[in-house]
Amino acid sequence: MRAKQLANLAADPLRQGDLDGLCGIYAIINSVRLLCRRASTRFCAKLFRFLLKALERRCRRPIAIIWRGMSPRILQGLLDQCFAFVRKHLGMTLESSGLPKKMRKQKSESILWHHLSDRMRQGNIAIICLDGAYSHWTVVHAITLKTIRLLDSSGPRFLRRESCAIASSQKRFQIDPRAILVIQRKGHE
Repeated sequence: MRAKQLANLAADPLRQGDLDGLCGIYAIINSVRLLCRRASTRFCAKLFRFLLKALERRCRRPIAIIWRGMSPRILQGLLDQCFAFVRKHLGMTLESSGLPKKMRKQKSESILWHHLSDRMRQGNIAIICLDGAYSHWTVVHAITLKTIRLLDSSGPRFLRRESCAIASSQKRFQIDPRAILVIQRKGHE
């Protein structure tokens, strides 16, 4: 290869999500990393293998999830498996919940933004599914007036509020309130 072609390859590496749909698994692991300081890289590697095995047991065609991604129902089932694994190996109790029914039906981006912001200030995090520019599970750890702060497996550290919407729209990212899972740690680490 010529030097210019090599430089182009080095500038644009493939990242998680470019070829696979495992962002849900990474979102689960990144959630654990945020909430459990004792979750070392070694522990996360074990959790990754455990979740892939759980996915194999839960799905008729688990290989399809690798290129298609996973539904909120499958993600919730894997979260439950993950929480049992974390409790057994780290002694931490984690819990998840969807948004209250009233919030899941919310069409006002401002009201949803405010609700999630309150939940983040209480020390919770959220796994959300973004649609629009691409379909992707990511972890929200903070919300400001203008941004959603992320711990994301494919790199972005934030989303601008102006680029997000709840319903299908002309904005770059759509957030479905039904595909938001809030995660909290019970007790102290």
